[in-house]
This record gives sequence, structure tokens and C-alpha cells, in this order.
Amino acid sequence: MHTKGRRLTHLVLLAALGVGVFLVYSPGLQGPFVFDDYPNFVSNKLIQIDALDSEQLRDAAFSYGNGSYPHRGLARLSFALNYHFA
Repeated sequence: MHTKGRRLTHLVLLAALGVGVFLVYSPGLQGPFVFDDYPNFVSNKLIQIDALDSEQLRDAAFSYGNGSYPHRGLARLSFALNYHFA
């Protein structure tokens, strides 16, 4: 019974954390693109993937947008996956 109560406590804390994160970030969801968003998201056609094949994922990860931040492959891959599933 003790383990069941601990698991429930963890689930409640995790849910509260999720709600807190949503409340903190929700005002920014309606905000405009700023700073380097246009070259990295809007204009970067390589992160706008339509299939989850290795070629498109590789191209998205190694796309540089405007040439800045070439070492952020994991972030760009994440953006591509967000684009695909949205």
C-alpha cells in the first residue's frame, strides 16, 4: 500500500508540474516570430519535412538556416519533428 501511495503522489506532482509548465509557456504560444525565427523556422524549408525517412531527417538536422549555429543539429531535428507531427 505504501508503494501505491508514493506512485499516486508522484503522478499528482508530475501532473502539477505539467500544468505549471503549460501556464508559464501559454502566453508565448500566440506571440510572433522574433529574432532568428525566420531564418531558422519559417524560411528553412529543410525542417519542413513531410516524411520520417532518414534523408529528410538528416537534411533537417544539418540545415543551417542563415548559416548561424551549425552545431545545433539536435534542436533542428526536434523542430523538424514538431513540424511533421503538427
